[in-house]
Amino acid sequence: MEQLLDDFRRVTGILLPVFFVVLVFSGACRVRNATIGASARNAAVDAALVYSGLCVAYLVFSPQPQCRTAVELEPGADLLQALGSADDPLPWIQLVGNGVLLLPLAALAPLRVRLLDSVPKIALAGLLISVGIELSQYLFVVGRTTSTDDVLLNTAGAVLGGLLHRAAVLRRAAVG
Repeated sequence: MEQLLDDFRRVTGILLPVFFVVLVFSGACRVRNATIGASARNAAVDAALVYSGLCVAYLVFSPQPQCRTAVELEPGADLLQALGSADDPLPWIQLVGNGVLLLPLAALAPLRVRLLDSVPKIALAGLLISVGIELSQYLFVVGRTTSTDDVLLNTAGAVLGGLLHRAAVLRRAAVG
């Protein structure tokens, strides 16, 4: 897990140029059809979605050969493990990481996918993506634990992202 966190810190820096390339390219493509301000906002959403998606893909599909592959089907087992190891921050980092994994995507995706127009739809999409991630890890990625807690936490993070998106929409409607 520590190796994954170190690698993630490194890869987020490596992916920053991808963010800027998408930002510039998307902005250049969009400026023909809208004002510069709207083009810039839309390009920033596109770049943030690509960046978030690549970060998620890196995190969930990176093999961890030093760890054993496992399946944990008992809900709450990860939380109990974290509570039982108060002096070790890694289980807590894993819980928080799973909780926020899909949050940025869930907050931004409704801006691009019209079908995601409500929090329940965003929650369902988060659930399906999370189940897909866990299934893929089980079938294809060495050294990863497939866990019901991961699905629950990823889905909760998607719901939180959906709530943040809805709050932003409501705030914009009240102001404008």
